[in-house]
Amino acid sequence: MEYKKFIFDVGANEGFDGLGLALKNSNYYVHAFEPNPELLKKIILLKKKIESRIGKKIENYQAHLLAISNKNEISNFNISKNDRVSSLLNLSENFDEAWPGYRNDHFKVVKSILVKVITLEKFLNDNKINSIDYLHIDTQGNDLRVLQGIGSKIKLLGTGVMEAAINVEKSAYKNNHTLKEVKNFLKKNNLEIKDINYLEHQSNLDILKNEVNITFYNPNKKVKLKTKYNVRYFQRVLNGKTSIKDDLRDALLKIINNFKHFIYN
Repeated sequence: MEYKKFIFDVGANEGFDGLGLALKNSNYYVHAFEPNPELLKKIILLKKKIESRIGKKIENYQAHLLAISNKNEISNFNISKNDRVSSLLNLSENFDEAWPGYRNDHFKVVKSILVKVITLEKFLNDNKINSIDYLHIDTQGNDLRVLQGIGSKIKLLGTGVMEAAINVEKSAYKNNHTLKEVKNFLKKNNLEIKDINYLEHQSNLDILKNEVNITFYNPNKKVKLKTKYNVRYFQRVLNGKTSIKDDLRDALLKIINNFKHFIYN
């Protein structure tokens, strides 16, 4: 099948978002990007587990061992104790003040590796892709640079979601972008904001509201896709801890998919 609609999942981690979007939107092709090779192995494993459970190949999904930013280069990538907060950036100088109690349990860097970094503009050109219908970004302080890296092809963007620090003082990383900077960039590129929601983090002192989730869209491009999926399901499958409900639903899907395969082949 030749795909004309594309979803990009930048900062894929264990693949939950990209695989969820691929399963919910079979007419879209999902390109996922993750620079941590250990997480890429988990993504491949999770994909195989789901395919086995539902009796069908997930053909509209591909994971790439790449970091995405606004430059094409080789760079250091800091892998944190909690791999979900790994980043191309270093921690901010006022991290412990803004994020009390988070350094040792989550943000402590356990190792740094060299990774290949490219821009989305280069990826689009190299793969002759003329659309980013949905862009999911979670790159720990680097989200705005991902957008900047689309370059002149920003008009190909349909809708997306990204994170930003409330301000410089609340930033977890050095040179982290702020909400104000994101707003200015979106306005300059004729992209509009649909929603801004706090990402709440529970420290040992209080609930921190240091970051926001920003949903944006191109008013000149209509995109219809399903963005609701059960992240916990993917966690259970990856960890081998599925529920009876999961098993029954997937068993039924497997029967249906095997029947379709029999009928059409």
